[in-house]
Amino acid sequence: MVQATSWLTAGIAEDFGRALHAFRARLSTGAQEIGRGAVLHQLIGLGPSRPSELASCAHLDLSTVSRHLAALERDGLVAKLADPADGRAHLVTVTDSGKAHVADFLARRDATVAQATERWTESERTELGRLLRKFAADLAAPSGAERGKP
Repeated sequence: MVQATSWLTAGIAEDFGRALHAFRARLSTGAQEIGRGAVLHQLIGLGPSRPSELASCAHLDLSTVSRHLAALERDGLVAKLADPADGRAHLVTVTDSGKAHVADFLARRDATVAQATERWTESERTELGRLLRKFAADLAAPSGAERGKP
């Protein structure tokens, strides 16, 4: 296996961090909006869920999810429902306003990427997508030692 030189690895990490920072800055007024958007998007995929289930699926602390849900409920983007399986618990669900909020965020996300890559060739955009998917998959994969490699 070929080891990347430290300057190359550091450059990739720095460039990725700068790109992520610029991307987030164009999409929102702060990290809270990104976090809330992520919770809403996850909840749309899950459907009505307990906050603990949502936290687990989103790989976040329950306290973090609870703070986001409180703000989202205050803004009318989520609502609480009685849990039919346990009357002591509640489920959260995305309201129509919440779905519209996510749709708007996704449209802004797509427009941001389109604008940033408008001078790129289709081949360059395809290659970026391929490499980002590969990078994400390799980041998510267990390390070599965990896969039984030395």
